Amino acid sequence: MNFLTQYLLRQHRWLMVGMGVLIIGVAALLWPGAKQAQAGERPAPLFQTIPPTPTPAPTTPPPTPTRRPRDNKDDDKNDNPPATPTPTPVGETTPASSATTSTLTGVINATTLNVRQGPGANFPVIGRLPNGTVVTVEARNADNTWLNICCLPDGQTQGWVSAQFVTPNYSTADLNDLPIGNGTTLVAGITPVATPVATATALALPVGAPQGAVAAVSLNVRAAPSTDAAILGKLSNGTTVALLGRNAASDWWLICCVPGATENGWVSAQFITTEADAATLAALPVTTGRDTPVAAPSMQATATPVATEEAQTPTALALVAALQPAFPMQGDQVVLALTLTNTGAAAAVNAELSFETPAGLSFVGVSAEDGGEATALDTDGGNTLIVVTWPELAAGSATTAKITLMVAPSLENGAVIDGAAAALADNAEATSVAISLGMPPASPPDFQ
Repeated sequence: MNFLTQYLLRQHRWLMVGMGVLIIGVAALLWPGAKQAQAGERPAPLFQTIPPTPTPAPTTPPPTPTRRPRDNKDDDKNDNPPATPTPTPVGETTPASSATTSTLTGVINATTLNVRQGPGANFPVIGRLPNGTVVTVEARNADNTWLNICCLPDGQTQGWVSAQFVTPNYSTADLNDLPIGNGTTLVAGITPVATPVATATALALPVGAPQGAVAAVSLNVRAAPSTDAAILGKLSNGTTVALLGRNAASDWWLICCVPGATENGWVSAQFITTEADAATLAALPVTTGRDTPVAAPSMQATATPVATEEAQTPTALALVAALQPAFPMQGDQVVLALTLTNTGAAAAVNAELSFETPAGLSFVGVSAEDGGEATALDTDGGNTLIVVTWPELAAGSATTAKITLMVAPSLENGAVIDGAAAALADNAEATSVAISLGMPPASPPDFQ
């Protein structure tokens, strides 16, 4: 039994040794593949060497520019100091600046700016200039508030504009070097191309021809009896003209003369008042040209009440304008109240008030006190002429006409509308008043 037991134990020991050798052999075969698999799955080592950041070389910080004093609201848009001018080397000549030129220019900064025959809002409007138009400044008035500029869109006619609506490309010193004008002549230098209306009225009118007076704030004189004909000039309210001929329909009159010239022109008959009777007007030659008819009609057959007119006692009129509300906005309605006062000692006969709507305002309605008769007529320029008449206005009395207008919704902020109203009577000279209406400012003021 002992021998058998020992034999089994030896066999068991060898079996265990064999199994251990087998396991070690298998492990030896599998170990390199397992190590490679573990190496592929193991994350990259975290302890990588990073080269140190080089220390930057010390530099001197640029000097902080000194901010210039604020002189307008746009200074905060440009904080850069002015560039240091490059000195001119010795022996060289500095080129002349382009600003040192004898021609002064400016840019219109209103939506639409009226151009007038003289330096003031009481002068007739002879044209309009749109925003951004570049004009040449030829002269000025005594206090530099009005500028004589060239030119209207026709490229030849000069006129006067308010200096506050012109952005200058010149200095005050340059402006002061220009000649001074008063609407008729210049104190020194040039004479404006746009000869004022006074020159036209001073011309000797044809003898024997019936005469009339302009009954509009500004009346176009055309090359033919049609609103499509070219405009030769403009006549202001009250200008005296000679009636030389008529068209076949008698709604246009050939008159003498075109403002600033001796040639004839055509005007719409509805804007001319005359003392000539119907027979004299019917005797005017029918024509379509501008030549003076061979035989001018005689005034001998005209039964005009000259004696009655001379017997009238002269009086004086005063005209005052007020806006209600005083500061309307785009798209609002505004009431223009025109108060006519007879400041003389005699009754004003056939008192008449007229107002032509300027660009930016459209006519809505009109009412008149004390039995005034109001009419609204379309003008050649597409505006509306409102005329109110009273047969008589007693001495010392006043009456009012109210014209309702609509402010154009398309007007830009900062736009200014200028206009004028006029009044006259058979025994009173014409008087006028300027009307100005401004839109809100384009940008709020800078109070910093």
